[in-house]
Amino acid sequence: MDCDKTNIGSAKSIQNNGGILENEIYVENELTQRYWISLKKRFVTNPNNMEIVQNGNLKIKSFNNSDFKGDIALINFNKMYKPYMIESTNLCMANDNYKWIEFYDYNKKYRLTAMYNDKNEVIEWYFDIARKIDKENGIPYEDDLYLDVVVMPTGKIILLDEDELKKAYERLEVNQTDYDMAYTEANNLIKQLEKNIDKLNRFTNKYLKEMIGDDM
Repeated sequence: MDCDKTNIGSAKSIQNNGGILENEIYVENELTQRYWISLKKRFVTNPNNMEIVQNGNLKIKSFNNSDFKGDIALINFNKMYKPYMIESTNLCMANDNYKWIEFYDYNKKYRLTAMYNDKNEVIEWYFDIARKIDKENGIPYEDDLYLDVVVMPTGKIILLDEDELKKAYERLEVNQTDYDMAYTEANNLIKQLEKNIDKLNRFTNKYLKEMIGDDM
């Protein structure tokens, strides 16, 4: 979105709706401000907003530990109308008594989601590369940048949704800086993960236990 720099009312309206100033350019001798507004702001997962969930609950807790500072959300899928399946791989991501934990570290450029089955065994770890991690009205969210890094329990690491990022760039929804940053973050993350799957497993298991108590 853009507006004349002298149009303070319009600028404030754009900013109040999440607009971030991109730059200022001259258009027909008028100084114009260009803003972007995220179309992929993803708030913490609420199972009660998912049609396939019959009964679920959400718990959010803040931490200030040496290994994690931020908010963690525990999503319990107590009862499902039907399993949540990834058809291309026939992988079940959520079913009765499955759990997800989402990590919102406000100093990072990604959101980690660890997905667990009904036996508290990891299904996969999912990293959403983000423009930023933040809160709105006390609710954590990630401003998604399309690229995702998936880690399987076997140690296999997969980079996903490069086509989505490219299309968003072509539509001008993502600028060059964000496009490059998404790949930098994803590639750095993959390098960190390649030799640290066991560490990742211990980390998420620790906070799963913290979130649900000692009755695992």
